[in-house]
Amino acid sequence: MTNRLRKLVATLLLFFVTGVHAATSGISTAYFVDADPAASLTQSPPVNAQYQTFTQFADLGFRKGVIWVRVVREQTTGAPDPEAHVIRVGPHQLREVDFFFRADNRWFLTRTGASRPMGEGGPCLDDFHCLTIPALTDTKDVTYIRIQTPTIFNVDVQILTRDELAYVSHARNRALTTAVTIASALLLVAGMFALSERTGIANAFLAVQSSIFLSLTATSGLLAMWFPLLTPASWATVAYATIVMRTLGLAFLFSAMLTPYEPARAYLAAMRAVKWLGVIAIALIAIDMPGLALRLNMLLILAAAIFSIYGVLSLKTAPRNIRIVLMAGGVLLLLAIFLAISGTFNLGGSVESTQIRSTSDWKLSGLVVALFILWFVVTENKRLEIQRMAEAQRLQLLASEATLMESAAKDRGMLVDMLAHEIKNPLASARFAATAIRQQLKENPVLSDRLRPIFSSINKIDRLLNHVTTANKLSYGTDAEPTEMVNFSDLIYQAIEEFDEPSRFKTQLDTRISREVNRQWLSIILENIMRNAMTYATPNSDVVISLALLGASEEEEKRQAFPHGQSPRQSASVTLRVSNQVAPENKPDIAAMFTPYYRHPTSTGQPGLGLGLNIVQTATEKMGGFIESWLEDHTVIIEVNFP
Repeated sequence: MTNRLRKLVATLLLFFVTGVHAATSGISTAYFVDADPAASLTQSPPVNAQYQTFTQFADLGFRKGVIWVRVVREQTTGAPDPEAHVIRVGPHQLREVDFFFRADNRWFLTRTGASRPMGEGGPCLDDFHCLTIPALTDTKDVTYIRIQTPTIFNVDVQILTRDELAYVSHARNRALTTAVTIASALLLVAGMFALSERTGIANAFLAVQSSIFLSLTATSGLLAMWFPLLTPASWATVAYATIVMRTLGLAFLFSAMLTPYEPARAYLAAMRAVKWLGVIAIALIAIDMPGLALRLNMLLILAAAIFSIYGVLSLKTAPRNIRIVLMAGGVLLLLAIFLAISGTFNLGGSVESTQIRSTSDWKLSGLVVALFILWFVVTENKRLEIQRMAEAQRLQLLASEATLMESAAKDRGMLVDMLAHEIKNPLASARFAATAIRQQLKENPVLSDRLRPIFSSINKIDRLLNHVTTANKLSYGTDAEPTEMVNFSDLIYQAIEEFDEPSRFKTQLDTRISREVNRQWLSIILENIMRNAMTYATPNSDVVISLALLGASEEEEKRQAFPHGQSPRQSASVTLRVSNQVAPENKPDIAAMFTPYYRHPTSTGQPGLGLGLNIVQTATEKMGGFIESWLEDHTVIIEVNFP
């Protein structure tokens, strides 16, 4: 168990340490920051400057000017060192790396850096910048390195033998290949996830992983090697932009995760500001101000992490398990940024670091982000599954309640039918008795007139019972009613004859219109819609009834061959329109006309329950048609359309 643990620790250390510094005796390194770039752009290094010693890593943060690194080899034994050395300087995104080696009493300059093709001027087998210096023939020699870059000064300087260089380059290439492979695989997964899900989180994951992949390949020089159409200097500018794009991607990702759970408005405003400032940073890079842009990016990524934690704390509708996942993500992001900033700005009190050395470190391949998104998606899917199960149970309960209510409604309908039947029996007896009395009182007009209110009351009760039973049947009866071929105009004329004042009806009917419909339903529609018009029309005014086909022309009617064996007159829709004038104070509420029990305030003294037009609407819908109404000045128009 102990051996396995040792192997695991050794593997982790190999992954997180970018290289091996050769512990060669007699070799020392030091750096000097020259704040005047113009003075440093000479053909000779500042030999007499005050240099500060360091070992391999110099994490200096953002510095103005030029960084000079001095490499000193000294003979510590009697015999000179017969082996040549290689000075290895990284990371790759250092724009200008110039080596000054003195021989024959003059300085020889070798130019490398991200602005030049990879491998130019040095023997490096990876993305770093190298210079071979010959074996030490004197007691001491000095090499100077001039470094210029608008990015963070995280300098890695190693002095290695050729065998050590081969080992270190192999380890670097293996680690970089692993990181690029992971980033490529995650980019493919993100693309498939975005295509399949089409959600904000999926799109944000694709944006984040795309920016991570571009940042990783651009800052390591791979993009410049894969696509040589652009100059290395142009790809170096692209590399700076990808670092900012990654910050925007992370801000977009957290916004997409938090927005569905209603974070505070201040959080949303802050994240919008971060995104716009990120766009400004990219614009600064485009106008050749990458130093200012990357400084702004450092502030933005730190602000995005802090704002994200605030956003999680301000969520209104997020459940507890989602809050835990989001808070863990915010804390991990803040921790990673703190490690990067601490390495960048030397917050630990030393210029040497072996952790995440900058926000463009190759270790940031997107694996942690992908695992976090996977954790979030799994947690959210589990929550949604539980929610769906609860919703299904609720719907099942509602369905059971609806079944019970439907059963109760049918029982109530049956009770209404029974009561109506029981009332109609004595009502028929009363009508029969009143008729017999009226026959006996024919010779006495005074007494005969006293029977009229009795007949009127009997007729009112009979009509009310018919309305109730009809509405009950339409609401709770079966849809499978018998149909027959019915001529609409014949049925309209029959309905008109039932009224006391048939002369008030003015008709415009197409007498050839016939349909296979339920006669009883059509009779109910005609009777109720015409009675409503007669009830609310102004005294002595006409009620206009029109019947026409909608969609059939005379030319089509003359054709002898009809498709599917059906003429246009049979396939066109039937439009029945009834209109009547009303007094200004009797204008109805059009929106409420078809609701049950609606009656105009001025008609409360008249008989009726307000069910007539609701019955018309229900019967029309059962026949597959629709009904609508509107006002034109003082005319109420009701139109019924049948298929």
